[in-house]
Amino acid sequence: MTPSIVALDHLAQLAKQLNAKTDDLNELISELEDHLASMRLGVSEWDGELLSKEREPTRGTVDSQVGYNLGYAKVSREWRLCVRRVRQVQGLTEEDEPYVDYQYLDEPSPLEKAPRAVRAEAAARFDSLLNRLTQRVRGFLENIDRARAHATTRQAPCSQQSVDIHIDVEDVLSDVADDLACRLVNEDDEVTGAIAETNATGFGLDTWDVTRAELSAAELDVDLEVVLQGDQDDDRPANGDQLTVALRAEVEFVDGEWKLAEYEVESVDSNA
Repeated sequence: MTPSIVALDHLAQLAKQLNAKTDDLNELISELEDHLASMRLGVSEWDGELLSKEREPTRGTVDSQVGYNLGYAKVSREWRLCVRRVRQVQGLTEEDEPYVDYQYLDEPSPLEKAPRAVRAEAAARFDSLLNRLTQRVRGFLENIDRARAHATTRQAPCSQQSVDIHIDVEDVLSDVADDLACRLVNEDDEVTGAIAETNATGFGLDTWDVTRAELSAAELDVDLEVVLQGDQDDDRPANGDQLTVALRAEVEFVDGEWKLAEYEVESVDSNA
């Protein structure tokens, strides 16, 4: 049967409208990302709804479906609206209690690069995601208030003055300095390789210098020059006892305290 010319023309008009709407949606995604980035939230969050879900074959009492999860998180060091593929598994335990489990099938990727159907469904969840982000930021602020108030109470238990909440970069780094030094001298291949080329032992953190810092309510993104000092073995030829490590680190406020999330060594120099 020959396709109807009228039907083809109608489909062509709908396709044109769909492409125009898709362009508008991409602009909306970009504008929303710019607004969120300007706030410097430093907070990630995920919406609970599964998008473009497809049900998988049922296995006994286990029911599963695969779809996409909308979120706001870091992708390649940039805060983006993003999606990740998720498998949602529902079933019964041995005690016949219902359970729901989530399996994350890939790393987050920018929403703007997701399939058009996923982007279209995600647009309907923007308000929900923003509400969840708002609640998460409030939670972080409450944790910081409690931590700062607790520290002030310990320092001046008789003081009745209100606490001025202020986050200092040096204070944050002091909280994670031991963890950073331990990772550098024990786990980082580039640093441990440089240590092996010296004749010193017992390397530890001596000083640090902040060259760039971006601090939000819940995250510190910082560039550092860290000096690691070792003890020279007098029975061996001197071949350097100090390393200067340039690195970038991310520190997050989690469960009421600052923790080192990740770091990346950019260069290691020895005083040999």
